[in-house]
Amino acid sequence: MESHQDMEIVERIYMKIGNPELLLDVCKRVYTARQTTDTISEEAYVEVGHNIYILAYQLAQHKKDLKSVWTDHSKWGDKAINYYTKHTAQIEIVRKDRTLEKIVFPVPQECQYLTDQSKDDVLQQTKCNEQGSKVDHFFTQIEDLHNEMMCQQALEQQPIAFDIAHHMRTWSSIAFYLAMSINFLVALFYPFDKGSDYVGKPPSYPTVEPPPNVH
Repeated sequence: MESHQDMEIVERIYMKIGNPELLLDVCKRVYTARQTTDTISEEAYVEVGHNIYILAYQLAQHKKDLKSVWTDHSKWGDKAINYYTKHTAQIEIVRKDRTLEKIVFPVPQECQYLTDQSKDDVLQQTKCNEQGSKVDHFFTQIEDLHNEMMCQQALEQQPIAFDIAHHMRTWSSIAFYLAMSINFLVALFYPFDKGSDYVGKPPSYPTVEPPPNVH
């Protein structure tokens, strides 16, 4: 259902659900229940709630009454809905028959640790292939991006180091401008001993007279 656009399947699911608010209510209950039990991990509850959220989102694109309920829940500022909205993304894929397909998927928690610099680099530096697609080059960068996210997540336990690493581009810019300022000052005041009488003169050493010849 994450990427299916078949209206027949949409209608079939919608008829079985009946109440359009049911999906969002179940989604919120699952999100809340994650903190009330020790038998199932919190990640499992979040994953189930996320799948229900994506199903409701896809149905809302085709059914007006569910879309209105969806809008009302978004206005309420519900914590569960806000969480799933923040951690849900969508991409568009052009199939071989030139049809456009939208895929909605959950964003993993560790993706929040990807720095803004890396996001800009992926957006600006990912190269297109002969068909104009950036997918091939993007997949060659996945391992490096994943390692960066894991590193940033580990640094989170050290707030100072995490803040420095998360704003590396800012620190690089500061270091560059400081280096430029130092070079400017060096060029402005060079040579440093201008006007001194000792500039260019070799150092003087005491002379030692040879002893007189004894006959």
